[in-house]
Amino acid sequence: MPLYQKEKLIQATKWAREYVDSLPDAAFLVIEGDYAAGKTTDKRARHLPIFDEGGNLVLGHYEKATTRSSRIVSFSGPESDEELRAKARAALEKLSVVAEDQRKKQRNTSGGGKQNPPPEHKSGHPHRAGSAKAAFKNKPDSAGGKGKMDEKEAQALQAERDALAAKVKELGDKVAEFEQADSAKTLAARDTRIQELEAKVQELEAGLEQATKAKDDAEAKSATLSATNEELAGKNTELSSKIEAAEKVEADAKIADRKAEIEAMENISEEYKAQCLARADAATDEDWAFVVSSAEQVNGGKGKVKEKSPLVKSSEEGGNVPAGAVPGGLAGDNKLQTFHKALKAKRAAK
Repeated sequence: MPLYQKEKLIQATKWAREYVDSLPDAAFLVIEGDYAAGKTTDKRARHLPIFDEGGNLVLGHYEKATTRSSRIVSFSGPESDEELRAKARAALEKLSVVAEDQRKKQRNTSGGGKQNPPPEHKSGHPHRAGSAKAAFKNKPDSAGGKGKMDEKEAQALQAERDALAAKVKELGDKVAEFEQADSAKTLAARDTRIQELEAKVQELEAGLEQATKAKDDAEAKSATLSATNEELAGKNTELSSKIEAAEKVEADAKIADRKAEIEAMENISEEYKAQCLARADAATDEDWAFVVSSAEQVNGGKGKVKEKSPLVKSSEEGGNVPAGAVPGGLAGDNKLQTFHKALKAKRAAK
């Protein structure tokens, strides 16, 4: 098996996913911000491992990173794809000197410095055959002489080479499959995250629209209510004015009726009539009824008197003194004074 194929097989086996996941963060070219801040523990947020567990730069992975850095896809953020790719390019540029030193060391180690030109072979040389059978046709035997490889040995050797080549190809396919699956998962996770954010934005926009509509409705209702209140206030003022006017008209009419009633009374003294007319503006309905009733009883005016007043009785006891006269010593100073005393007593009894 050629040396370069063995090296590829060893590297493919060593750098399996389990090994890559076990590497420290410093082994990767780019680390996303959310992973570095502890917001996610998904190791897919670490991109392009180029150092081994000992912190040594692996030249082969460095060279792969130079081409894969332009295909980095953000897994969790907050950086965008282009921001991560720019960081990767900057990191690769810083490591370019270290990588070149390793290349020089490998060339010196494998060739001892300056490489010698390949030997020239003549037309009959067995190395020109180019096959396993020709390469081992003149293989030295154990006695130091030349032995020939038979057809069966050549076929077995070729089969071994083919099997190893198939194994290397299988491993290479698995590595590519892992990388593709890893990229697909990263893209799927990113798409899912984008969908979640878009749904959240739509939800917030719907909430904002509802809040705006509710605010507009409330302002419209407030304006309508203010206008209604102003209208009601105006109507209330107008109605109050009308009520006051109506009450004044009613009061004036009632006072006029009272005064007319007093004027219409017969046989009432002019002095008492003036007193009654003076009370017409301020007297309550009950007081006014008492005034009118008393005036009729005391002065012998119109109306049916069911019960005679004390003045009438006193007048009769004094010899039926006519209305308006002062009975001698029986009714006090005069009839009007006696009436006012009776009215005061009635109010005090309420």
